[in-house]
Amino acid sequence: MKFLLQLLLIIGLGFLAQLFFPFWALVLAAFVVVMLLGYNKPFLPFLGGLLAGAILWGGMAWYQNMPNDGVLAERISTLMGFGGIGALLGITALLGGLLAALGSLSGFYFRQLFRPSAKAAK
Repeated sequence: MKFLLQLLLIIGLGFLAQLFFPFWALVLAAFVVVMLLGYNKPFLPFLGGLLAGAILWGGMAWYQNMPNDGVLAERISTLMGFGGIGALLGITALLGGLLAALGSLSGFYFRQLFRPSAKAAK
């Protein structure tokens, strides 16, 4: 349940933040969400950030590609030497996923800094 909440919050906050701030607002949204949710292990925050960022950036790239029938994306894909529009959208989704995943992981480790350790309690 916490994982699904993380996905939805990162997608929602990341979308809203990117309406007003630069691309790295997704990293801050993922950082804050994971820091507030408080996971015990780093794998789920990383995976949730990866999926949320890929869904958000891939979906936004696809949505912005639809109105012009992919003409601009096709030209950029040709200019950059990618295989086509699908590769360009996939790379965009991968970059967004990696940004959000690293933001989530940073939020997890930042919270770990202030959590009392089991060794200190003894």
